[in-house]
Amino acid sequence: MNRREFLLSSAAFGAMMVAAPSVFAQDKLTILGSVPSLGFPFFVHMLNEIKAEAATQGVNLTESDGQNS
Repeated sequence: MNRREFLLSSAAFGAMMVAAPSVFAQDKLTILGSVPSLGFPFFVHMLNEIKAEAATQGVNLTESDGQNS
């Protein structure tokens, strides 16, 4: 995944996070947060930010590490 694809997917994910509470009327929504590899500090930071936003929005987060594959 190159930088442009990552930024576009991150933007789409962010838009989905904004729209999700109004679209879904479930008790607690569960989403998947996936990063290419936790071996890089940038992706660790991004996953931590996703966790913080999920907690702020009140959704469950399932974390996934792609392990560079």
